Amino acid sequence: RKLVVENPTNKFYTILDKKQKELEGTKKIVEDILPIIKNIDVSEDFKPQVRVYKGDKGMRQVWDEIFSFKGKTWLAIARVENFIKFVGQDYFEELEKRKVELDFHSRAINEDSPMAREILKKSKDYNMALRLAPKEFEFPTVEIIYGNKIVMFSVGPENIIFVIESKDLVQAHKAYFEMIWKFLEKTN
Repeated sequence: RKLVVENPTNKFYTILDKKQKELEGTKKIVEDILPIIKNIDVSEDFKPQVRVYKGDKGMRQVWDEIFSFKGKTWLAIARVENFIKFVGQDYFEELEKRKVELDFHSRAINEDSPMAREILKKSKDYNMALRLAPKEFEFPTVEIIYGNKIVMFSVGPENIIFVIESKDLVQAHKAYFEMIWKFLEKTN
């Protein structure tokens, strides 16, 4: 008699194929359930929340949340130099590129500065309408308003991010933004 050893590679592929089929089944279940979960109306159970984030990981988490907003728009009030100093020039450019790729649009009020004027030149490429506030008004923080949320980046020495989820506060901040926007000179 002659004994032949089976190639172990075949056994590994058999195991991998089985695991892949199990994962595909799980993925199908998740894909079937997700639309149902997303359609659950939680508006009646809405409770305002405040979350605090720090560091690079927190900042990236907040931006992922912003870019998952189905409304694909936001309002911003900022001193762009402070924001770029906070996130870094490369990450700022990455955010603007991602914004365009995902077809997000924004309206922004920036403190008038040389860097803000540079961004003004590129604002159409960034899907942005931009107006400049008079030089005597300084914005030490960056505020982004979208959906039922306000994100406040304390970009000075604190380097902390607050996400406030509140219909009332968002409504008030949108009104402030619109009032300021209305009185600023159109720049683009």
